[in-house]
Formats: sequence, C-alpha cells, structure tokens
Amino acid sequence: MREDSMETKPALDTPRPSSDKPAIQGKPRLVDQASSQRTKRRPNSISKKGEEQLLTLRSLALNNVLTNSRFTLAWILIVILLQGFHLWGFNLPDQLLYALLAATIGELAKSLAVVMRFLFKD
Repeated sequence: MREDSMETKPALDTPRPSSDKPAIQGKPRLVDQASSQRTKRRPNSISKKGEEQLLTLRSLALNNVLTNSRFTLAWILIVILLQGFHLWGFNLPDQLLYALLAATIGELAKSLAVVMRFLFKD
C-alpha cells in the first residue's frame, strides 16, 4: 500500500509551470532613461502642451477668484445699502457691520495673494 500512495502524490520538488507571467525580453531600462528618450523624440510638442495646460490652469484659477470676489462684493454692497437706508427695517449693529467689511477685505486680499504668489510666480 505504501508504494501505491507514493505514486499518486506529487513530489514536492517538481517545478510548477509559470505560464501566468510572460517572459521579459530585452534589457530592462530605468524609468529616467525611458522618459528622457521620449522627450528627445518630440520636445516641442510636450513643452507646448505643458504651456497650454499651465495657461489654462492659471486662467481658470483667476476666473474663479474674480467670480468669488464679484459675488462677495455684491453681497456686501447690498448689506451696506440696506444698512444705510434702513430698508424693510434692516438694522445691524455697527460692530457687526465693521466685522463684515473687514472679513470681506481680508478674504479678497488673501485670494488675490494666493493667485499672485503661487500661480504667477514665473
């Protein structure tokens, strides 16, 4: 019985077929070598595309800041007009009105500083 049981069990030393991984052909290259070869082929098209993307990013950021500034200034103008003419019984304490104006000026200055510093630093 021992001989029969030994014949049916696979040996532990037999190599398994490695069909799930393809064989590597050629010499492996480093990532830097591959990227430098790509840039040597067509440097003008990559730099133009990069410049276009950077310009698009800058214009979108500036439009976003300007749009937010317009809405903020419009709301503060409405509050000032309502406070000044006391329309519909609108009345804010002076300290709250000053705080709103200071926060608006701070928000606009911060937004413009971020855009000018990080997006237009070239």
